[in-house]
Amino acid sequence: MPTFYSPEGNPEIWDACPEGYSTPEAWAAAHPAPEPEPPTLEEARAVALARLDAAFSAAEASGKTMSSAGFVIDATERSNRDIDGLIISLEATGAPETTFCAADNSFHTVTLDQLRTMRLEVIRHGQALYARKWELRTAIETAASADAALAVDIDFEGVGA
Repeated sequence: MPTFYSPEGNPEIWDACPEGYSTPEAWAAAHPAPEPEPPTLEEARAVALARLDAAFSAAEASGKTMSSAGFVIDATERSNRDIDGLIISLEATGAPETTFCAADNSFHTVTLDQLRTMRLEVIRHGQALYARKWELRTAIETAASADAALAVDIDFEGVGA
């Protein structure tokens, strides 16, 4: 059985629409939901800072950078650990080179010096991400209005690449 709204807005079930009652669509059109209150500056800053944290975490987890070795490498905490492991391995064994898997899963032969440089490139990438995060955080925290705080363009595209 269909539902109809009484003049007071109470939903009731009837076979047919009684006089003075409304269909759900007509009731909704005549009684739109009120507009939500705009956020305060502090609420807007909290929302923008949460978006910043999420975007930073995503950028940090998926970081890549062009290496001086001639190919793109992952630039994440894990890739930093992996590079450190390869450095330790070459230093311990005295091997002149090892195989390295690039960000596109292609394999390259690299030397100890190249690995040391890659480690620095990964560190620089992380530093660039943090510098951008701090720049955006400052923009959010110094915004003069809620709209300005929410309008900060939180983008890490191309940072440290």
